Amino acid sequence: MPEPTIIERTYTRAYSLGVLAVAAVTFPYVVAYCLAAAAYHRLFATTTAPPSNGKTVIITGGKMTKSLHLIRHLKAAGCRVVLCETGKYWMVASRFSSCVDRFVTTPVPEKATKEHLSSIKRLAYEEDADLFVPVTSPLHSVYEARASTVLPASCRALALSEAVTAALDDKVTFAELAKQAGVAVPDIRRVTSKSEAHKINDELRATPNCVK
Repeated sequence: MPEPTIIERTYTRAYSLGVLAVAAVTFPYVVAYCLAAAAYHRLFATTTAPPSNGKTVIITGGKMTKSLHLIRHLKAAGCRVVLCETGKYWMVASRFSSCVDRFVTTPVPEKATKEHLSSIKRLAYEEDADLFVPVTSPLHSVYEARASTVLPASCRALALSEAVTAALDDKVTFAELAKQAGVAVPDIRRVTSKSEAHKINDELRATPNCVK
């Protein structure tokens, strides 16, 4: 890839400075608007809480938007909602949602797996939870799938098994499973080193229909 020209670098830097300047100028107005809107909502807005259905749900992945959507739907259905996130993201905006009844931080799953599972187990017993909904990134999905092994019998985990989750997260394994099911899939190979990648590229270049 060719190095960017002086003009291109100058334009990029000027654009970034322009964005920062606009953000600096508008910052006081944005803050004032947010404070005024929050004050109005607290003083004058009226909301009617949906009738409780007696169910308690634990949801992880509080920093993600999809988690917030689930929280809102579950609250509208009358559930008590307990939101979880790792300590690094303790100040996520979703924790302040009116749809969240309790916010809890947990250990990082891939760094402290036993501690994470213990915290989920303890929380499920404390809240007498009925449902556990793991909303995770691919990095945490396998660890969250293990939670079903420590939850009380009365708490259902809305998740697949650890083995199935791992298979679906692995792109090569997923493609192989789809192929076995009769689904058309693209040619996919597992590459674990630069030499393997170079070898595959050389093979592709040697094919007659390769676009070079």
